[in-house]
Amino acid sequence: MAPAVRLRRLAELRAMLDEVTGAALIAAMADARGEGWGLRKIGTSAGISHEQARRLLAEDRPAREQPAR
Repeated sequence: MAPAVRLRRLAELRAMLDEVTGAALIAAMADARGEGWGLRKIGTSAGISHEQARRLLAEDRPAREQPAR
C-alpha cells in the first residue's frame, strides 16, 4: 500500500479512536461527578487538569440535559 494511502487511513483511524475514547472519558467523568467526586480528583484520575475536567464536563452538560423526544 502506498505511504500516502496508509497515512491517510491511519489518520482517519486515529480520529475515530479519539472520538470514541473522548466520549467514554467524558461519560466516566460525568459519572464520577454524579457520585460526588471533586474536579481535582476527576482530573488526577483522568490525567488532565481540574480546569480541563471542568471545561469538558461543562461542554457535555447541554447534550445530557436535552429532553428525550
